[in-house]
Amino acid sequence: MSQAVGLPLTVANPSVRSDAYKLFSIVFKYPTEEAFKAYQSGEFITALWEVLSALPHTKGILEAEAELPMTIQQELGGLSLLDLEVKFNQTFEVGAPEPLCPPYEGLFRKGVERTWIMIEVAEFYKQFGLKMSTEEGKRELPDHLCPELEFLHFLAFKEAQAREENTTDLLKGYVHAQKDFLERHIMTWISEFSKKLQASASLKLFSGLGRLMEQFVSAEHEYVRTLFKQFPEDQKEPSDEVPEAGAKEGTLANEATSAQGGVGLTRETV
Repeated sequence: MSQAVGLPLTVANPSVRSDAYKLFSIVFKYPTEEAFKAYQSGEFITALWEVLSALPHTKGILEAEAELPMTIQQELGGLSLLDLEVKFNQTFEVGAPEPLCPPYEGLFRKGVERTWIMIEVAEFYKQFGLKMSTEEGKRELPDHLCPELEFLHFLAFKEAQAREENTTDLLKGYVHAQKDFLERHIMTWISEFSKKLQASASLKLFSGLGRLMEQFVSAEHEYVRTLFKQFPEDQKEPSDEVPEAGAKEGTLANEATSAQGGVGLTRETV
C-alpha cells in the first residue's frame, strides 16, 4: 500500500488496480493462442485472483466465486483454441440483427445517440494523449469494452506514477478522471451487459468472469468516489485542464495494447 499525497487515507495500490483492469480487458478480446493456454492452465485465473485478493475493496467479492476457477478450468479442458474462438464469436461478434451480447456501450445505453457516446469516449482518450489503435487486427470502435477497461488500466497506472513522483496536481487529475469516466461511461451500461452475458454465454469463462468484472468495476466506483472525497475542499474541483499528455503516456499506452494481442489504445500522434 502507498500513502496518498496530501491525504489521510491509506489507499489501495493503484498499480495492482491497474493490473486488474488489464486482466479483465483480456477476457473480452478475441482469444489468442497465448491467452488460451493461460486460461486452460489456470495461470490467468490464478493471476486474476491474486490481484483481486490484494485489494482491500475487492477481495471480498471472491468469496462467493470460490468455485469459479475450477469450473472454468474444467470446461476449457476439453476445448481447442478453435472451439473457444467459435464460442467467442457466437457470444460477442456474430448474430442477426446483432450478436447475443455485443460488448459496446453504445448498444446498451438506450435513449442516447451512439455517435455521441463514441465521440465523448474518444475525447476522453484524446485528452490523455491516447487514441484507438489503427494496427491491423487491433482496430475497434472506442465504445468497445476492452479499450474502456484499458483506459482505466492506464489512468490507475498514471495515478501510481503520480504518487511515486509526489505530484499532487497530477494525482488529483488522474483520480478525478477515473471517477468521471466510470460515472459517465462504464457504470452506465456494465450491469445490463453482465445480465445479458449471464443469459447468453455458453462458457463460464465469459459469464463468470463477466459477473466478476461487473462486481470489480462497481467496487472500484465506490472506492474512487471515496478516495476523491478525501482531497481537501480546495482540491475537489479540478480545473478544466487534464494532466498533460507527454512521452510517458506513450509507454503505458503501448503496454496496454501488447499483452495477449487484441484491441487497444495507442499514443496519439501529434
